[in-house]
Amino acid sequence: MDSILSSLDKNIYFLENLENTKLSLEKQKESLESRNNSLVTHVKDLNTALEYYKQAVDIVYNKTIKSLEAQLTDLMQEVFTGCNYGVIFDIEDLRGVKNLIIEFIDDTYQGNPEDFGGSLETIVGYLFHLMYLIKSGKPRILFMDEFFRDVNDEYLGNLIELINRLTKSTNSVNVLITHIEELKCLSEAVYTVREGNYELDNCKV
Repeated sequence: MDSILSSLDKNIYFLENLENTKLSLEKQKESLESRNNSLVTHVKDLNTALEYYKQAVDIVYNKTIKSLEAQLTDLMQEVFTGCNYGVIFDIEDLRGVKNLIIEFIDDTYQGNPEDFGGSLETIVGYLFHLMYLIKSGKPRILFMDEFFRDVNDEYLGNLIELINRLTKSTNSVNVLITHIEELKCLSEAVYTVREGNYELDNCKV
C-alpha cells in the first residue's frame, strides 16, 4: 500500500512539474510572439525610412547635378561667346549603381560630346575635372598635356582668361605641357625639358 501511495505521489509531482513547465513555455511563447511582432513592426519602419532616405538622396543628387549643369554651362559660355552651348547630365541607374552621362547642347542639337569637335570636349573636360577636385576636397592639381591643341583660335583668348581667373579663385595649380612657345605667357614658371633634363626658363615670350 505504501509503495502505491509513494508511486502516486511521484506521479502527481511529475504532473505538477509538467504543468509548471507548460505554463513557463506558454509565457515564453507569448514573449517571443510579442518580440516578433515588435521586430516585424520595426522592420517595416526601417523599410519605410529607407525608401524616404533613397528619395531624399535622389532629390539632393538631382539638385547637385542641376547646379553642376548650370555652373558648367555658365563657364562654357564665357569661352564660347556668341554660342548658346550648354551641358545636360543624364543619370542612368544600373542595378543601384548610378552612371553619369554627359550631353552637350546648342540651339538646335543635343548629343555626344565628340560630335561637337575637340574644342568643346577638351574645355568641358578641364572644367569638369576642376569642379570635381573642388567638390571632393582633393588637391587641385591639373596636368594638361597639349591641352590647347584642339582649341579653336577664335576662343583661345577667352579660355586663357578663364583659366587664369579659375586658377586664382580656386587656388588650383595647372601644369601645362606644350610645344607651343607662345603659351609661355600663361605660366608663372616655365620649365624646358630636353633629352630627359629640365631647366627653369626665365625668359618669357
